[in-house]
Amino acid sequence: MAKQAKSNKRKKDKNNAKPTRPNESTDNCKMIWIFDSVDNDGVFRFDPSRSDMNCADILDKILQYSKRTWADIKSEKHDNGKTKHHFLTGKGFSKAALERIDKLQIETANENIFSIRINNLTRIIGLRDGEKFITKWFDPDHNFYPTTM
Repeated sequence: MAKQAKSNKRKKDKNNAKPTRPNESTDNCKMIWIFDSVDNDGVFRFDPSRSDMNCADILDKILQYSKRTWADIKSEKHDNGKTKHHFLTGKGFSKAALERIDKLQIETANENIFSIRINNLTRIIGLRDGEKFITKWFDPDHNFYPTTM
């Protein structure tokens, strides 16, 4: 029984990574995409067979962002001056997002949930762990962490 609990704990830690080097900046490193623990359930499931997932556009963006540093990605802004890619913190998570976060036992207080803008509304949400972006969710309509304009 104890052996199984340890195994489950290791799996939880691997899939829901907490920053391993919180005091060491990796902003000058290139972004590394990780896809081994995407959420395949719920309205934000990361599933290429979704009818609302334009895989060609998404792959194009993934390839573009993989060539850039985190500092460059984080500094990119909308026309209105807001950042396009950023950490998600506070109480802005939708009810559906909180259900998935809770189901996967991810701590919102860790402040490592990060949003990557694909286009006007579409986002890929994941966990930032150093230079790694651990992909979790696909948000085609900006409903994971909705904002008001």
